[in-house]
Amino acid sequence: MAAADQPGLEAAVRAYSQAYLGGQGSAAYGLLSQRCQARISATDMEALTAAAQTQYGPEPITTLTVNTHVDTLARVSYTYPDPAINQREEPWVFENDAWHQDDC
Repeated sequence: MAAADQPGLEAAVRAYSQAYLGGQGSAAYGLLSQRCQARISATDMEALTAAAQTQYGPEPITTLTVNTHVDTLARVSYTYPDPAINQREEPWVFENDAWHQDDC
């Protein structure tokens, strides 16, 4: 079993952000928690990421802070050049040997 490590969490956050703002719905959907995948369809994620790509385009994360990390749960804040899409205390969960975005 992989460890719920902080470097892995930070890499997952960056991968999710890149997929979401880059219009890569399938990749972003794969980085959602099981709970979120039960609430959001892959088709809906395709539409959400396409809209985000159109509205914001690919934006690099400028700062990333792991606010809390206890076992398999974490909260992460990260900022972009466009503050409209900054994330604060976003929940993440470690399941199936990887970190997944759990904000749904």
